[in-house]
Amino acid sequence: MNVKSVMAAVAVSACACAIAGGESPATFRQRYKLDPAQERANAEKVAKDAAAAKQQGAKLAYYVVPAMGALKRLSGTYPVDGRPFGDVSWVAARDEYEPASVQFFPYQDEDKVEIVASDLVGKQGTIPASAIDFTVVKIWYQGGSAWYGYFHDNDNPQPVPELILHDENLIRVDDDTKDYFVRYDTPGLNGGYWQWMSARFEVTDYRFDGQALCTHMIHDADTIRPFALNKHEFKQILATIHVPKGAAGGVYRGTITVKAKRGELAKIPMRLRVLPLDLPEPKTDYNPDKGFYLCMYCSNSRFPKVNKNLAAHNAKNPMGFPSISTNEADLAKQLQQAKEWGLNVSPCFSGIDGCGRATGFPADEKTKAAMDKVRADYAAKMTAARKVFGEDFQAYSYGQDEGPLWSVKCERNNWRAAHEADLNTMVTSFNYNEFLCDLDFFIQPGMPVESRAENVRKFHQMNPDGICGWYANPHCGPESPDYMRRVHGISAWKAGYDVSANYCWYRSNWNDFAVPYEPNMRGLIIVYATADDVIDTLAWEGVREGMDDIRYATLLKQTAFKALKCRFSAPDAYHLARAALAYVAHWDGYRGDPDTFRKECVNYILKMNDLMKEAK
Repeated sequence: MNVKSVMAAVAVSACACAIAGGESPATFRQRYKLDPAQERANAEKVAKDAAAAKQQGAKLAYYVVPAMGALKRLSGTYPVDGRPFGDVSWVAARDEYEPASVQFFPYQDEDKVEIVASDLVGKQGTIPASAIDFTVVKIWYQGGSAWYGYFHDNDNPQPVPELILHDENLIRVDDDTKDYFVRYDTPGLNGGYWQWMSARFEVTDYRFDGQALCTHMIHDADTIRPFALNKHEFKQILATIHVPKGAAGGVYRGTITVKAKRGELAKIPMRLRVLPLDLPEPKTDYNPDKGFYLCMYCSNSRFPKVNKNLAAHNAKNPMGFPSISTNEADLAKQLQQAKEWGLNVSPCFSGIDGCGRATGFPADEKTKAAMDKVRADYAAKMTAARKVFGEDFQAYSYGQDEGPLWSVKCERNNWRAAHEADLNTMVTSFNYNEFLCDLDFFIQPGMPVESRAENVRKFHQMNPDGICGWYANPHCGPESPDYMRRVHGISAWKAGYDVSANYCWYRSNWNDFAVPYEPNMRGLIIVYATADDVIDTLAWEGVREGMDDIRYATLLKQTAFKALKCRFSAPDAYHLARAALAYVAHWDGYRGDPDTFRKECVNYILKMNDLMKEAK
């Protein structure tokens, strides 16, 4: 098909979408084509499951499935890992966000489907239904390497579950052309119109025309909207609970009512176990007093909703926030914003002028004079920042990104000036061994595998107070929540890293098939920008789970270290602590099941606490 015919087809499709804009979101029906043989096989499996569960008369079949599993859940994929007609359940600590998931399998088309949760009630009290956020997992088309890869492949678009939406009507998918359209809300138009957002380079000519240039016109709803179910199509729903800070430990129960235009379809039991635990901030594996951070590139934002989203996902140190200057009034405003949003002001990563100035090395007189000015500027900003943020405030200035060895050598005069102003240095760099001696935050390209862990160990040896992060291979982009959970969580932690600093969190591009930034790549983002917020994804929820895995591991180690001090007063706790530390040390973060790891951490923590209490 030539470019003119492509654009003509797009015009027809866009026109049809605009006409459909008058529809109510409650009547929008997104259909995906099913293979007839697969559909029959699925219907037979579901019928057997219903009979085994004595639910032959149910109006709707449903499966409780792992929320962050590795299975790519498409509309025709039978959930082999699901529990038919099971309870939606969570196990979570106080103030933790925890996802659960259910897949519906309707026996007929259903209109205006709504999900209503009751309060969760236990002997200890009540947790309101408002603590649960329901979303639809939207399937759309992405590049051929989708789910695990991030390289460009426009010739083989793949359906992939990724977006977590309150309003499924925000995205419309053409299952014939394998295109997708994003709703632009426009004043004066009922429901807005749908912008073609999967145009290839043949149409966009390597320009940004195919991207979401008008993110200010993209809005998702605040809570889940009614949606449609299609006969014999699986649809995944995510239920994320935020346990209140003051919740008492124990079991809470409730129900989820699923109703549609024709009446009630199902009542699903809910069960929440609140652990009598408060999770600590994540610490490194090798040093329990040293923080572990999630600091994503392109995560600095002026929007409160975006920053609260970061904080809720354990990304409390966005790269570039706060912005350091000598303006104390502005610094005080940023401090207040950090408190409102739940962010940290220290350590501040890349929030101060870059330390990537190249000079001759060693320094001549001209270079020394220039560095005197640089040093004075840094010192003035650090003095102002510590006056507002406190004497313990730490900041890192960014150097030349992925510079060659000669660049690193030529930056070291600037790095020395930064150190003399009590400012730290950071940069993404390749492993230039001893030439990184003046670097304080080494961001090493490549996922955290064993071969790179040795570089991390040596960097810490020559920089005892230094920190090490990783990015790339994978970049942000793979949609699998299981994969992203592992590499940003326990795998990085066990490899000795201090930071997961992947590229990049978000930017304007929504088009996976024409990325002007890096034409050989897919869209290297993990969330999608809207007017004043972001669209979450399964991958982003996976990253949060990975950070929570680290928090549970941190609590286990903290509890074990307390128990090791009870060698004679509580010998059972002492020996259990040694077994717990051995379990963590030998657990395989690349191949082991992270849910099992989490449960074992909880078991060890609770048992050690009980044994230490009994000994008192």
